[in-house]
Amino acid sequence: MSRSNQLSIGSFTSSQPVVLDPCTLGRPFHLLDDFNGRLGRQVDRVLSSRFNRRRGAAFTVSGVSTASCAAPSGAAVWRGIELPTGGVAVKIARRMLLAMLDCHYGNKGSTLFDDATPETETEHRFGALISTALLDALITCIEPSPDLTLLTKPVAPPERGRRVIRVEIREPALGLADALEFTLDDAWLSRLFASVAPARASASPASSFNAMRHSPLAERIPITVSVRMLSRDLRLDELFNLAPGDILPVRVSDTAEVLVEGSRLYRAVIAEQGGSLWLTSFEDVE
Repeated sequence: MSRSNQLSIGSFTSSQPVVLDPCTLGRPFHLLDDFNGRLGRQVDRVLSSRFNRRRGAAFTVSGVSTASCAAPSGAAVWRGIELPTGGVAVKIARRMLLAMLDCHYGNKGSTLFDDATPETETEHRFGALISTALLDALITCIEPSPDLTLLTKPVAPPERGRRVIRVEIREPALGLADALEFTLDDAWLSRLFASVAPARASASPASSFNAMRHSPLAERIPITVSVRMLSRDLRLDELFNLAPGDILPVRVSDTAEVLVEGSRLYRAVIAEQGGSLWLTSFEDVE
């Protein structure tokens, strides 16, 4: 199964299919195309208003996608906000942050920087300022709140492998092609997923019935799917001697049997994600 999640800033249309990460199964990251488009346009507006129109720069958003967080790096600092409703954070690649800072002071990014450039208090203050604007753009795309006051501060980076929203930024005149990354805690992820699929929850019974009536026959036949994770043989006397509280030693396999209407049709791999067990890599049973 695959779906495109790489976007273009021009029309934010799909360009290249990618294989879905099994770690995202159970959470609708594949429904974020429209949200990624809105976020890309909001970030593009921030860059245009702060650097392009005022300072003659040419920062543009070239793509928005969902990615897995890499190992923490000392080249950039995560800055976030903690609200009663949860927390969000953003990381700006340091070379891009320094180029923006250079433009902010009217140099149009002409000074070349790298990660070895000594940090300054000015950089920290500017990083907090631009992070606030970017996080405001993110929150606006999920739950607009005109009365919200944001104060950012350095926060711990997300654990490796957590899903982040990656926004690719380009500045052709500087030869700059880097990215900023957003991360949301579970509370904000829940709000995000709720915002991308409101129609499904609000659909009326009549409209649902009409949609079902005109859907293909295969989609209108309900079936029962069950999973058998393990089995154990017992003698009849052992079965009769079982009582509440008894413990049966078992060994959980790495795979499970998937039964459709009681018939064993698939074998699937058991994976753990977020403290829950999931099934992935389905294979037909010969």
